[in-house]
Amino acid sequence: MCRNLIFLWIGSYNDLKLLDNPSKVLKELGFFKNNRVFVEASDEEEDVQFKDSKLFKVVDVFQHTIQLFVLLPDPSTKPSEHTSRYICETAVDSEKNEKQREKLVRVDKRITLGKLKEILKSDVGCAPEFFRVYRVYSNNQEIEYSKLTDPLTSFSDDSKIRVKYSRALKKGEHQLKIFLLNPTEKEPYKYFCDWIVTDGMSVKQCKELLQPEICQRCGIDVPVENLRMRRKNWKNPAAVYVDSQVFEDHIQVYASFEVFLEILEGPELMTSTDQLSVYVRHWHPSTITLDPPKEVVLQDSVVDELKAAVSKLGSVPEENLELCKGRGHFPCEMSVLEIHDECDWSSDLTSLRASPLLITDDGAVVFFRDKTEKLMEITEEKKQEIIKKENAKSNNSNTRIGKFSYKERALKIYTDDNRPSN
Repeated sequence: MCRNLIFLWIGSYNDLKLLDNPSKVLKELGFFKNNRVFVEASDEEEDVQFKDSKLFKVVDVFQHTIQLFVLLPDPSTKPSEHTSRYICETAVDSEKNEKQREKLVRVDKRITLGKLKEILKSDVGCAPEFFRVYRVYSNNQEIEYSKLTDPLTSFSDDSKIRVKYSRALKKGEHQLKIFLLNPTEKEPYKYFCDWIVTDGMSVKQCKELLQPEICQRCGIDVPVENLRMRRKNWKNPAAVYVDSQVFEDHIQVYASFEVFLEILEGPELMTSTDQLSVYVRHWHPSTITLDPPKEVVLQDSVVDELKAAVSKLGSVPEENLELCKGRGHFPCEMSVLEIHDECDWSSDLTSLRASPLLITDDGAVVFFRDKTEKLMEITEEKKQEIIKKENAKSNNSNTRIGKFSYKERALKIYTDDNRPSN
């Protein structure tokens, strides 16, 4: 028969309570039917403080242990630990990866993120600084946990976490999401990689680090001088970053920062932030066709300079030029049935910043035409054929084409009582 019985239970606030007063009624202690009770039976009494007893230590660990559902990355995508370039795995890549592994891990939720990464490193296959930990919520939203000293107290039992290969950011480092931009392609941009830049790094230094990765991934040999980085404004190319600009000094990097990377046909012409990069597209009314975008770089950002560049590019005399600003997101694909009459064409322009151009940043798209060129006559049958073709193209592309619609005009309706005298 055991001479020593110890009763321990978990209170309503997850605190451990010792039942050491036999005269107390359980209900008075706040004990209910759902409370857990732990019993230790021994022949000898342990001569230590309760919180130093074996029972307390065992139950304390049990009480704080949680099970984590861990999604491990495909080991074949592991980056080298001996390179200064670190490519980050995106959430989309992770979800599509058929070789990702799953594991159940039981841990004390009072441990820190740093300790959890130490536990996981043998399964991940690399040092903790070369992978990141994300918590996956029920709506599949992923939030990164990056502070190594934070405990896991916010995690509950059966929480899901995803591990991704990528060097954890150090102080003064920022992550960029890079997209390749090719203005003449049907799909003008596509995701390339995530990249790390540091405070004080110049744009030129960043391009020098990126250049070997571009050559390897794209299978081409491109010099650094032919690379361009620019801000990504939703789906539109925006400000061009020149080589002398410095991250955080001139380019503020925030969370989810996205940039475009262009592979130019020749050396970069944008060498100063005072210059302006504009895309122009030639509209041919006689054939109802719109040319792909071409870039012009303006030194002084004035109307006369733009007209001269467009005239030379499109072989249209300056006095016959009419310009308008493209609609929609880049590259401003519109229905060819709307361009000629629905756009705000003008030859009397005073400023690039004024209507109808309203150009305030790099990346604007401008349509131009020869005002003496006659519009092709289109039959109703041809019109329906064009609409059908454009709709099919729109359905197969991320670049939406505006559907043709007749221009609406207001009608003034009179009755017999208010008919005008004339």
